[in-house]
Amino acid sequence: MIRLQWVIFLVLLLAGCAQKQPGDPTAERIREGRLAASAAFSALEEGNLADFLEGLKRATKLRPAHASLEYHLGRAYLMNGDTLSALSTFENLAKMGVYVSFDDPDLVGLRAISVGQDLEFRLLRNNNPKVASARAFVGSDPNFQAEGIARVDGKWLMASVRQNRIAWNDGATLVDLSPRSALGMKTFENHVWVAATATQEGGASPELVGSSQIVKIDLSTGVVDLAISPKDTLNHWFGDVEISPAGEVFVSDSQAPGIYKVEEDQLIPLSVGDPFTSPQGIAYLNKRLYVADYAAGIFHVDPSTGSAHLIDAGVGVTLLGIDGLIAYDGGLIAIQNGMVPPRVIFVELLTPTTIGAVVTLESNHPDYHDPTVGFVSNDSLFYMANSQWPLFSPSADSTLRKPSIILGLPLDFKVR
Repeated sequence: MIRLQWVIFLVLLLAGCAQKQPGDPTAERIREGRLAASAAFSALEEGNLADFLEGLKRATKLRPAHASLEYHLGRAYLMNGDTLSALSTFENLAKMGVYVSFDDPDLVGLRAISVGQDLEFRLLRNNNPKVASARAFVGSDPNFQAEGIARVDGKWLMASVRQNRIAWNDGATLVDLSPRSALGMKTFENHVWVAATATQEGGASPELVGSSQIVKIDLSTGVVDLAISPKDTLNHWFGDVEISPAGEVFVSDSQAPGIYKVEEDQLIPLSVGDPFTSPQGIAYLNKRLYVADYAAGIFHVDPSTGSAHLIDAGVGVTLLGIDGLIAYDGGLIAIQNGMVPPRVIFVELLTPTTIGAVVTLESNHPDYHDPTVGFVSNDSLFYMANSQWPLFSPSADSTLRKPSIILGLPLDFKVR
């Protein structure tokens, strides 16, 4: 009888193992890709061009659609005498919408052939501004450093990184969150939920930088009704907030890295660690979560289980470097500041986990300086055009800072 019970137990165990789905390997592939790239550049320093090429081939296979790696792969092909493969690599960059010049001494030879001249023309053309929006608001304080924005009763509400406060468009403070900076935020009913993180830009002491909370603020009074910190001992950097139609609150953490959910006034880890590397914007669409990972692309997350899987972007598309992510018309609007040129795109979803067309809505706008996050209202996207993060570092020239600019982009595009 005992033996029979053990047999039944083993059969059930093996059946469970057979049905268990493997975890998403994205984070591990990124780690391996970084190691391969590092080895490639070490080989280049030693003058070993063959290993430089092989290392980059491995790195780009592990990290597809990574513009910088693809660029150096094209260089490596040329340095190893493989012009056709180099042209194919830069052709892929052109399709991705990336700006590249052949001014590099390792690339300038491509200008000697007509196909190389045509290809560079297309790569350069990618940098041409595509302007479809108009200024919806221009602030007056160049030192405000706005990140998250919202619209409440006809007034603009902006979250300041440097000044650690949330303010109305006339400059009046709704709430001061010192010593934490105000980053991404969302309104729901009569409250605004804010991702608050202590930053160097906001004057936090080094030992406090990264200390994060999700904060619920009464829009009528500015009173903080709730401020929750994670209970684990991980490093944190809360960056953006999403709220479902039912009022479920989610916050992204680029350092842990992962997604947390508010439940009964507590922060519950929904999906933390692998496969994420650097979660940024979050979008709730059709009872599903979509998470923009800066180093990986867009993840589909089951909000009931926390299961996360990277969505395949397909060939000739890059979804890296996305900051803001907004659900719209059955698809996703992404504010992509981590590529050259920065742009706003619409990502069509054929199924919850299948990408169709990717449409560039706006690109390299003259007002851009780290466009970040936004929201959709009345078929228009409103988003922060110039968070200016580099200009708020201690070594930056503060005289170059400009007042905050919110752009309004009509969403009258056609996918096909």
